[in-house]
Amino acid sequence: MIEIVVGLAILMGAYVAMVWLLCIAINLLMTGQYFDVAVRDVALAVAAFVLAKLTEIHEDVHAKA
Repeated sequence: MIEIVVGLAILMGAYVAMVWLLCIAINLLMTGQYFDVAVRDVALAVAAFVLAKLTEIHEDVHAKA
């Protein structure tokens, strides 16, 4: 269920998904369990950040053209 909500958040903005995934990872790290899931969420947060930056670059290129 959470993955569906994150997917919808990505449609609204990749930065929202990035922050959400980082919060989940921090929460998991604070529990001292599920380190593998926390690392996965950090990797997904980095991917969301890169997606947001690429989208900005793509929009800038098309705006100048």
